[in-house]
Amino acid sequence: MSEDGCYLLVSLADERINLWDIRQHKRLNAKVMNLPPRLVRTFKGHKRKRYIVRACFCGLFIASGSEDSNVHVWGKASGRLVGVFVGHSDTVNCVSWNRAHPRMLASGSDDRTVIRWAVNAHTYQTVLTRELNYMIE
Repeated sequence: MSEDGCYLLVSLADERINLWDIRQHKRLNAKVMNLPPRLVRTFKGHKRKRYIVRACFCGLFIASGSEDSNVHVWGKASGRLVGVFVGHSDTVNCVSWNRAHPRMLASGSDDRTVIRWAVNAHTYQTVLTRELNYMIE
């Protein structure tokens, strides 16, 4: 769930991650409307057949572990795969962004390792700019 409680990520066995808007109320012309959850976007590219694989939010990005031993990162607004981190030798079943340092995340794997990933400033800025430009279009 997102920090503001408005969005939920659901990792599905068919190798999709769904982003849901779970806000129950929305203001429209001074009226408050009750709303059902709404599917916002689907992310594809990670592998999940046998194990639970967790996904997480980080500002404009979504990250997920994968049974292909990698960490996959997508733009939240565009849905585009923007990066794959390679380094584990078994299923990556959890990922977590560092809120204090948005260019850093950690992943845990069944290979019994935790890897801290740091994205260099130039790469991060390039990907961030592309995602912001997508949101403006």
